[in-house]
Amino acid sequence: MLTSKDKKNTSIFVYYLLASTLVFSILTLIHSWITFNQVQIIHFLIPVFASTVVGYLLAHNKILQLELIQLANTDKLTGACNRLYFDERLKQEIDRARRYKQFFSIIYLDIDHFKRVNDKFGHGTGDEVLKSFSKIVKSQNRESDIFARFGGEEFIILTQMADKASAYNLYERIKKAVKDYEYKPSEKITFSAGIAEFDIEEDSIQSILERADKALYKAKEEGRNRAVIAD
Repeated sequence: MLTSKDKKNTSIFVYYLLASTLVFSILTLIHSWITFNQVQIIHFLIPVFASTVVGYLLAHNKILQLELIQLANTDKLTGACNRLYFDERLKQEIDRARRYKQFFSIIYLDIDHFKRVNDKFGHGTGDEVLKSFSKIVKSQNRESDIFARFGGEEFIILTQMADKASAYNLYERIKKAVKDYEYKPSEKITFSAGIAEFDIEEDSIQSILERADKALYKAKEEGRNRAVIAD
């Protein structure tokens, strides 16, 4: 089964091949018209071959560029976005929310007692837990949501066009998926969450992150394995 990445790469190849063939064919027709030559099949076979080579090289270069961009924006261990990319997307989302009077929410996630996993099973198992957790969260997110690793066992989600109630519903789906997942060789894990809806009048990048972080801290104080919505 093709992944979304495979489908995207295939689309790029098809686009560049068709575009190159079209351009070369049009140039052939123009050249034939200017020189008053009769258009023959050979006049198209050569451009088609040349366009295939050129299209392939252009598509291959474009895919490499996209992969380099993805590597620069991705956490190497978990495959989630990294902090630098998230900060930039958060800034863009705030600008859009203010311009169009839209809303969005932030969900801070923190795996409970993660140090115990490392201490009991080793850091290798701890890394596998982080990768599994990331995979679970991404499976529950919408395509428009931005999911990033902030460091250690801390993650964050930017939920576009979602109020705090919708964000809480997403947390509940993730919580259930995490509970149902079989971790090997680690034992079951839980996580705490802090949720903050963006306030157009009051919030900045720093303040919404601080509100979500304080809500997360409160969730941990109240016993973990739960979510708290910021005031």
